[in-house]
Amino acid sequence: MNQKLKLQRKIVAKLLAVVLLAVFIVAQPAMVQAVDQASVDAALQAWSLKKADCQRLKNELKDCEDRIGEGNCIPRQTRATACEANVHNLFNTYNRERDAFNSSQDKKLTEVCGFGGPDVTVDLQSGFMKGPTGAGTQNKIQQLDGNCFIYRGEAGKGKWYQIVAGSHGGDILKTYASYLYKFLAGIVGLLSVLMLIIGGIQIMTAGANQEGVQSGKDRVLGALAGLMLLFLSGLILYTVNPSFFVAN
Repeated sequence: MNQKLKLQRKIVAKLLAVVLLAVFIVAQPAMVQAVDQASVDAALQAWSLKKADCQRLKNELKDCEDRIGEGNCIPRQTRATACEANVHNLFNTYNRERDAFNSSQDKKLTEVCGFGGPDVTVDLQSGFMKGPTGAGTQNKIQQLDGNCFIYRGEAGKGKWYQIVAGSHGGDILKTYASYLYKFLAGIVGLLSVLMLIIGGIQIMTAGANQEGVQSGKDRVLGALAGLMLLFLSGLILYTVNPSFFVAN
């Protein structure tokens, strides 16, 4: 095998590594947030601000007690105690808002996508399946070709993301790996066919140049080997878990 072909293969391998790394970075899973989390954010902010205010009052109370004695700071102690009660109430409000939006999200996922409920962990990811066309509204959920998508961002400025769900983390991992395999299999298959075409053209145009003929044959054999490995890997995955290629 000549040095030129070896160099070409090294370049292709590096390009594939870069593509895989890019896919991994782009398709990192991230937790789906609220269907409408404005009220949750507001409750969280109110609790956080009041908590900081109470900490200030407690610091002032401590300074007062250090300066003039514990029994002489009753007004400050009263304000600090009332503030702590207020913080507790705001924290309960935040929990109620959070539970309400989780419940509404599960209900909407069940209505639109056919899955949801308190025992379902939901993830979202991008880069594998083509989402709906056109802009949606913030956190709009839509089903397309058996896949469920959520729109994140303002209308015209956001993006559709695919939702992956499962009853536990392992279920989500299996689904995510299935999408990743299908995505990469398409890339590998396309590259292999491209290499077959290039190798065939190289053989036909080589004429009496035996080096060119051999280079074309090596390219064709390499592409066929890649397709064979792709097929065998899919066969192995199907044998281990027949539901691997079945959409949820």
